[in-house]
Amino acid sequence: MELDFEEPVPPAPINEDFEDIKDSITSWRDSRVYASRKGKITIYSDSESGLKQTSIMNLDANPSQMLLQKQDSNLLFLNSKMPNIVYQLDLNRCQIVDEFKIKEDPIRKLCHTSKFSQLTDSSLFLGLSEKALYTIDPRDPKKIVQTFSYSSNPLLSCMSTTEQGHIAAGSDKGEIRLYKEIGKKSTTNFPGLGHAIKSIDSTSNGEWLVATTDNYLMVIQTKYGGELAYTKALARKRKPPRKLVISPDDIARYQILTINFTPAKFNVNESNEETSIITSTGNLVIVWNFASVKNGKADDYFIKPMEYSVIKNEFKLGDDSVVITYPKTVQVQRSRWNSRKK
Repeated sequence: MELDFEEPVPPAPINEDFEDIKDSITSWRDSRVYASRKGKITIYSDSESGLKQTSIMNLDANPSQMLLQKQDSNLLFLNSKMPNIVYQLDLNRCQIVDEFKIKEDPIRKLCHTSKFSQLTDSSLFLGLSEKALYTIDPRDPKKIVQTFSYSSNPLLSCMSTTEQGHIAAGSDKGEIRLYKEIGKKSTTNFPGLGHAIKSIDSTSNGEWLVATTDNYLMVIQTKYGGELAYTKALARKRKPPRKLVISPDDIARYQILTINFTPAKFNVNESNEETSIITSTGNLVIVWNFASVKNGKADDYFIKPMEYSVIKNEFKLGDDSVVITYPKTVQVQRSRWNSRKK
């Protein structure tokens, strides 16, 4: 892949007065970025000159696992010290309007009920613990309106959804489970390659997954012969995952001592189609050509060194700009990501 920057990339400004950023999330409605730090959430607004810090919300909690919903007017988050309590922040009022406990087990992941549900008025969202998946409705007195739990512990670690609301869940054991809906057992299981899965992302049509481990990505086909593995048991038809790694030549060229990939994400273009997969390790952002990966070519990728270590990166919805989160600040890379033959 080849990366053409539309404008020079200035070094990201560093503000040593702040605690390090723990997580960030990008609004699909207005391109604001919300960055969580110890006891606060910093808001960055997008402009022609890049992201600028516009406000800070001080909190009596250390926010983690953030999730935007209701047309990006509400922000849900967990408290890192009490991860079974969900906080609901009204962004129009800049005020916490609700907090509620979800079972006794710590929640490891919050997730939308479908790929684009944050752009709707829906209040529903999903939660995942090591042993269970939940559909949660803050308006319901019981909060949990659907659940599926395991008697043994599968060590579930992460989840994602498709546009139709089908669910994929990864685990610390390296396994991936696909569900048609919450409340029913998984339809198709993938054994993985034995390493813990830290994140998982689905294409909107549900035909592919990308799972992130520390040292490699797995791209998995989930549609066979016109049928989705979410809705029909297709274990016998499943194909081995495509394993994405940095080549030994690039490891030497960029003097990479340790690989620790950040959660890999698909881009979503204006046609709701995915063409790239983005991740990072250290100060290197890596983008794979998704079309090439689907065709079995795993070495069609581009590496871009950044000024500082990267903790998160994701494409903005509908264009090729990338929101990059550093330990101290957040930046937008306005760029064009073009394929080329290697």
